[in-house]
Amino acid sequence: MKKSEFTLGGYNADLIEGDVHWHKVVDKYYWSLEAQNILIGGKDIGLCDRGCRVLADTGTSIMTAPFDDLSKLLSNTIRLINRGFEGKRPL
Repeated sequence: MKKSEFTLGGYNADLIEGDVHWHKVVDKYYWSLEAQNILIGGKDIGLCDRGCRVLADTGTSIMTAPFDDLSKLLSNTIRLINRGFEGKRPL
C-alpha cells in the first residue's frame, strides 16, 4: 500500500518522474499562468497562437474551455493516445 503525502513549500523528488517546471502565477486567486502555446505529444496544436492564460487546478478532474478549443484539445489528446504516444510523453 502506498502512503499519502502532503507537502508545503516543496516536493518529494522520489515521487516524481521527469522534470519539474516552475511558472510565474499571474493571478493568485485562480492560479492563472501565462502560456505561449499548448503542446500535445510535443506538437503545438494552435490553441494559444497569441499567448493565453491557463488555470492550474490539480484538485479537480473538471476541464472547461470554449467549446471549439476544448474539442480540439480533447480530439488531439485522444488521437495521441490511440497511436500509443509514438514513444512520446502524452503532454
